Amino acid sequence: SSGLTSVVIPDSVTALGTGAFYNAKALTSVQLSSGIKVIETATFKGCDKLVNIVLPGSVQVVRSDAFAGCSALETVELTSVSEIANYAFQNCVAIKEINLPATLEAVDALSFYGCESLVKINVADGNKKYKSVDGVVLTLGEGDKPVFDTLSIYPAGKEGKYTVAEDVKFVADRAFYNCDKLTEINFIEGFVRIGNEAFFDCDSIEFVLVPESTDSIGDYAFASCDALREFHVLTNLT
Repeated sequence: SSGLTSVVIPDSVTALGTGAFYNAKALTSVQLSSGIKVIETATFKGCDKLVNIVLPGSVQVVRSDAFAGCSALETVELTSVSEIANYAFQNCVAIKEINLPATLEAVDALSFYGCESLVKINVADGNKKYKSVDGVVLTLGEGDKPVFDTLSIYPAGKEGKYTVAEDVKFVADRAFYNCDKLTEINFIEGFVRIGNEAFFDCDSIEFVLVPESTDSIGDYAFASCDALREFHVLTNLT
């Protein structure tokens, strides 16, 4: 498949196998059939000349590594996808913005791991679980009131300081994982919990302020933050 430049999958095809076009280095154009429901693991991994992809409305699931290493990929239309697995778009370094559809029910904190140009993740109106505020993905809480109280994914290309919104009480596991352009993080009083590996390997973060209301900081939450110089904890953690 090394010389393959264009692929049109006819509607009679309902499945593509794992790694079907893995490392198809010359592939620039893909048209998928309307019968495919799942983009399997590593289906287009390493297709580093592929610039855009449109997933037809039939596609519901994008599995791990499906588009990993597609370094030229700029635009992705997820259409009616309901689930995006971890590392699905790993190291897609040309993506600057992505739109998550209203149908989305599950997206992993590491779905866009290593997408160093990604500055904005949008969520379509009507999504019942997620919303986007300033390009950051929030998840609906489990309480009686409909509050998006958990920060679940921070785009790796978003630069500078960030203050967690007042309604946000939790940072999910790995929410800021490997966000190397983040330099400072601030939490507002009322914030409660930082998840496991939440800020793992954020190499530019220098300053952290944790308010008195915080009751726990997860395992390896700030591990490998090489530039971290000031860490202020205004609380007695339990």
